[in-house]
Amino acid sequence: MASNTELFEFTLNGDEVTDGQQITLEPGTTFVDVIASPLDANTDVIEVSGADALLAGQVNEITVLVRAEDGTE
Repeated sequence: MASNTELFEFTLNGDEVTDGQQITLEPGTTFVDVIASPLDANTDVIEVSGADALLAGQVNEITVLVRAEDGTE
């Protein structure tokens, strides 16, 4: 069973991002489109949180929960 939780693709509003990266959004942005694609075909993206109800002028954290075939998160 695979334990790989790496992402093949991770984008916010079409821009590629990396784990832990901070980005600046246009004023008034209240949500972002998130694409998170696992590297391993047997891995699932379980949850994406924090991508909506963003607060202007604040640090908003977006979390992607990935679960590998062996249950590793």
